[in-house]
Amino acid sequence: MSRLFFNFKILTFVVGLSIGAIFFFPYDHLKFMVIQKISRATGLDLRIQQLKLGTGLGLGVLKGGLIAFKAEGVQVAGPKGGSIECESLVLSPQLWSFLIARLQVTISCKLSEKNKSEVLVVFVLPKFWSQENASAELDLDNVDLSLAESFAPVTGLQGLLSGHLSMDAFSPQKGTLPNLGWSLSAKGLVLPSLTSDFLMLPAVRLDNLESKGTFSPSHIKIEQLNFGNENTPLRGQITADLKLDQGSNPQSGEISGKITSDVAFEKSQLRDIDFNDVFGKANEAGERNFKKSANGSWMFLLKRPLDN
Repeated sequence: MSRLFFNFKILTFVVGLSIGAIFFFPYDHLKFMVIQKISRATGLDLRIQQLKLGTGLGLGVLKGGLIAFKAEGVQVAGPKGGSIECESLVLSPQLWSFLIARLQVTISCKLSEKNKSEVLVVFVLPKFWSQENASAELDLDNVDLSLAESFAPVTGLQGLLSGHLSMDAFSPQKGTLPNLGWSLSAKGLVLPSLTSDFLMLPAVRLDNLESKGTFSPSHIKIEQLNFGNENTPLRGQITADLKLDQGSNPQSGEISGKITSDVAFEKSQLRDIDFNDVFGKANEAGERNFKKSANGSWMFLLKRPLDN
């Protein structure tokens, strides 16, 4: 009987402690601290007028937390001055992560409820007191690529992007490049025109794209890059495995693949590039199979293939 009474007292203490934590936990301080940490580590400015307290269990058992802060009509400003709007935003910190002096928070930004467009991010700072060596896992669903104009000097990019992107060991304040891993697909893809001192490329419709690979400051590996279809003027499959030097130039490795283009497109639009020089002569099916070796400069991409 005494043991039963003792267990009851422990249960009462735990329940009381939990209720006290729910009602008296400094949530206001927590939400501002979380937003500040994310902004400093990513260079993004979350412009939130009002956050409401709720639960993050709707984000999934592994990604959502017991509590969450929710808002509508949130502006996310990038380092270049542009911004995008989340119709609804959920910030769900994992409270257990504070016990080991780290920050882990799941962020859900619904860009368009109508188009089911959403970005889901699991953001981690391994050391709570530092903005260095941050990591993030991004799940993208039907993200409008034209939003890139808000964060980069790109105009004319079109399409919807979906898939997964991981970023590891990055620190925007130091300008360090992150380790990247991606498995992405795009539909309705249109690449914008590109103009440089020695090259001019027109805008081109590719419709579909599938890509998978990894990147680090010393190595880039493209396991899959498939683009276009029989209805687009350009289509192909490319793989690459390149070692990079400290200046991010390709020191060694190879890039290979198959490119098919419409003859009319080459003659009318690709005036600055001779596909026969860059990818070799086409076979009877109109395909150009190529392989190139890196030589210390990205200009190797414009040189003749190895077997030509």
